[in-house]
Amino acid sequence: PLIEKAAEEMRLLAAQKSGGLKIVTDLPRETRILADSFKLRQVIRNLIDNAIKHLREGGKIFIYIMENAAKELEIAVHNEGECIKEEKLPLIFDKFTQAEDRDKPLGYGLGLSICKDIVELHHGKIWAENVRPSGVCFHISFPKNHAYQGSKP
Repeated sequence: PLIEKAAEEMRLLAAQKSGGLKIVTDLPRETRILADSFKLRQVIRNLIDNAIKHLREGGKIFIYIMENAAKELEIAVHNEGECIKEEKLPLIFDKFTQAEDRDKPLGYGLGLSICKDIVELHHGKIWAENVRPSGVCFHISFPKNHAYQGSKP
């Protein structure tokens, strides 16, 4: 429910620019990870916000929740927008880095860096890949039933 709640909080903003926000879940309801729910919601909201910013007019945003081949919980946020230059993909999680060169940046380049820090505190991984012909998919994965190692559970 946490991911669905975070998505619901962003649905109105997404509706203003996109063709919709769709959540696809392929997990048993009892699947859980031990996490700081506030921080995890912050990550999901940031990924959705980025997806909205870089969405093509009328494009859709998809959120996939599944168990991956490594038996980890995986969440993917995919937008139908512009791809990121391949040489920039490894750098977008660095502080003060923007995916595009713009005259007017869309932010400070801190959001994905903060997401990476939060995900790694939860023993997770975060990465992005281009989805051709258009769009980017951000993935986060967490080991199931793993303890959170931050300042509070």
